[in-house]
Amino acid sequence: MANRFAWRLLGLAVAVLSAVGGGLASAQELAVEGADAGVLPADAADGKSWRFKVGLGLAAVPDYVGSNNYTLAPLPKLQAAKGFYQVDVTGNRLTSNVVPLANWQFGPSAQYISNNRCSSDDNRVNNMHCLHSALMVGGRLGYAFTVPSFIESARIVPQFEVLGDVSGANDGLTFEPRVVVVQPLNPEWTVTAVPSLLFGSESYENYYFGVTARQSRQSGLRQYDADGGLQQVGLLATADWQFAPRWGATVLARYARLVGDAEDSPLVDGDGGRGDANQFAIGGYVSYNW
Repeated sequence: MANRFAWRLLGLAVAVLSAVGGGLASAQELAVEGADAGVLPADAADGKSWRFKVGLGLAAVPDYVGSNNYTLAPLPKLQAAKGFYQVDVTGNRLTSNVVPLANWQFGPSAQYISNNRCSSDDNRVNNMHCLHSALMVGGRLGYAFTVPSFIESARIVPQFEVLGDVSGANDGLTFEPRVVVVQPLNPEWTVTAVPSLLFGSESYENYYFGVTARQSRQSGLRQYDADGGLQQVGLLATADWQFAPRWGATVLARYARLVGDAEDSPLVDGDGGRGDANQFAIGGYVSYNW
């Protein structure tokens, strides 16, 4: 029964992700989970109590990954949990846990990548015409353990996630190892740091950073083939403030450095100051939980 509950909850979250994904622009810059990944409530083990969180905010993110122009995008937060089972949507990323264990985390995950490159502030990039939106689906595995700290016990969660395109857009795969470090400061404040690496297959990297012969003619950018490999090194930081029994606020900031063929792409390291290998994003949302 518990497993059926977990899969039904996951199916609902996938539907929500598909419904809201089209308006998320490039909010994938902030789309990794924060403190929720490492904190278990006191009643988690009994498996009897439902827990919900609903939030909404804004994020300032690049027009496309590699852009030096920024835009505002909606940043939704949806979460439902019962016991150790959990489904979470933050921005355009879905994560879940479908195993009833206190430390091990495993579950399907997904990411929606919109065709935001046709609405860039850079006309030469727009002349390449829109990319197809992609739905990346896969799974995440992690193990959470507690370590002593000078404030309060910290939670450290090494995670590995593999996603593959199921929409026929980039036809690629991504692999993302990361470590979620959660440090409660007091009952109201929790800070989180998430260092990560992102690897992409050749088809994935070439879809987002390559320039085909046709795209080169349309835009005037030089033709370019991007190989697979390490795309970026990133660090996400969040601060969660529970300012009332049922109300909270979260601020998120992320820095990523594009490397390798992604950094050398004419979309990132182009003429006329086009693009930037240093990628920043900042956002926040207010949430209600019950």
